[in-house]
Amino acid sequence: MNRIEKAFNELVELKYQIYNSLFLTLQFDSIESAGTLLPLLQKYCKSSFADKLSNS
Repeated sequence: MNRIEKAFNELVELKYQIYNSLFLTLQFDSIESAGTLLPLLQKYCKSSFADKLSNS
């Protein structure tokens, strides 16, 4: 593995570990529809962010 691939893998792995640790600490066991609601939240956040950028 060359230096660029190694650096890339380290950056991707670090982001994955941070993302994963955030979601592992959330209390989703009492929310039955969390798997359905998270993609909707992501879509809402993405469109709201795009709207804010276009209005600025």
